Amino acid sequence: MKVAYLFALMGVMALTGCSSLNDQQRAEREAMFDLHEAEINVAERETDMVAAKEQLEKAEAHLQQMEANFKEIVSAR
Repeated sequence: MKVAYLFALMGVMALTGCSSLNDQQRAEREAMFDLHEAEINVAERETDMVAAKEQLEKAEAHLQQMEANFKEIVSAR
């Protein structure tokens, strides 16, 4: 009887260990997914920042051209 009880106890312990291992594996997979998602978000933000910088540079060049045109008009008078 004691042997059956020990085997039953060992089985429960093994199942509990497997369950916690599965929980740990699930948590690790979720963490890796979250990390991958964060990396994608960072890459998207970097792309947005590059595009915004390009737009800013174009706007600055346009502003400089407008300023040069204005100075030319003022000096012509």
